[in-house]
Amino acid sequence: MVRLVLKNMPNEIYHDSFERCLAIPGFFNRFYELFLDSSPAIQEKFKNTDFRKQIQMVKKSLYRLTMATTQSKESLAELGRVKKTHSRDQLNIEPYMYDLWLDSLLQTVKEYDKAWTPEVETSWRRVFEPYIEILKH
Repeated sequence: MVRLVLKNMPNEIYHDSFERCLAIPGFFNRFYELFLDSSPAIQEKFKNTDFRKQIQMVKKSLYRLTMATTQSKESLAELGRVKKTHSRDQLNIEPYMYDLWLDSLLQTVKEYDKAWTPEVETSWRRVFEPYIEILKH
């Protein structure tokens, strides 16, 4: 079981931005466009991917990670499962790829959230960086 303690819980800025972004068609398509363009290694990882299914999975993951900020047992267990499936023994995700993932996500948010500010970026980072650090190690 993954244990996580967040010092700064996500705030209204993050939640409002999250809802604005997910309400706009094409958000996840743009995210994957940016993510795939971030590295040939990322392109290779996704070469045989059904992106309709992948988009549904990442959408659920974002909701679960957002819910994990409440530290529910279910959400933290999901984070543990993701860590296991993305490990070197299974999907072999290199640590730097998580940084590319976050950079691509934040670029997509910046493009889609009409209320984007540095504070919005900070709020997204406060939510996702702790999880990414867990997944990297």
